[in-house]
Amino acid sequence: PLLSGQLGSKTAPLAESVAFRNSDGTSSLVSTNTNVNPTMSDKYRLSRGKIQEKISAIPVFYVTLEDETYTSVLKALAHNCCPTTTSADSINIVDTATSLLNEMINSKKSVLEPSTIHYNIVLDVYAKSSYYQDKAVQAYDLYEQMIQRNNSTKTVPNIITYNSVLCACANTFGSPVTKRNAFDITLRIYNKIIIQKVCKPDSITFLFLLKALRKLGKNNSKYFIQSFQYCCELGLVNDIVLNQVKLVASNGHERTKDLFPSILENNNNNWS
Repeated sequence: PLLSGQLGSKTAPLAESVAFRNSDGTSSLVSTNTNVNPTMSDKYRLSRGKIQEKISAIPVFYVTLEDETYTSVLKALAHNCCPTTTSADSINIVDTATSLLNEMINSKKSVLEPSTIHYNIVLDVYAKSSYYQDKAVQAYDLYEQMIQRNNSTKTVPNIITYNSVLCACANTFGSPVTKRNAFDITLRIYNKIIIQKVCKPDSITFLFLLKALRKLGKNNSKYFIQSFQYCCELGLVNDIVLNQVKLVASNGHERTKDLFPSILENNNNNWS
């Protein structure tokens, strides 16, 4: 893309649009705002197909952009990364988002120094990619990078960070080694949230934590039970959390199956 903003006689807010150079040398302006006015001309409305068409050009054509434009492009990439995205496009989106974040990290301009928001967007891309097998490892590496860069409050991990790492773990697929790595990362985040209590969780935290424990580990009943008990204590049990409990109980985990009825009965009043 070119610098967003003014393009010929057309103007658009910096964080709302990105200009792309077409193969014939001309330029076109597309909006990165997913809530654009439906009456806007199709020429300036970003459709799912349009951004996927343009994504492949980003590594070749992008030049130095301002912070708000990096944020907008990263958000557009995350918005277009979903289970229905093709394998090639999904991997390309992950690689492009990673490249853009690295460019911000390596930039000598202080205005381009990435914040927790930028890291969280890229983590969201990793988590939602359905064709990226090492997503859990990549997500955790990015989380550790946030910790290492944290000489101020600019890259402090928050609950969105932890949820995204857990989501990447819960949706990991591939070889036994890949799944084992994802399970180990799940336990590290479990330790941060449940034991060390470094961040206040929400229902989404427990959804992805319980899902990851259910899918990735064999001898994990104690982690599952402790997580669910803590969820009950915080009054965060809802339908999506309870569904994970039902799934693990129905899979014949004896200790889990025996203990959950009493847990459910004792915590009925805490359900949200």
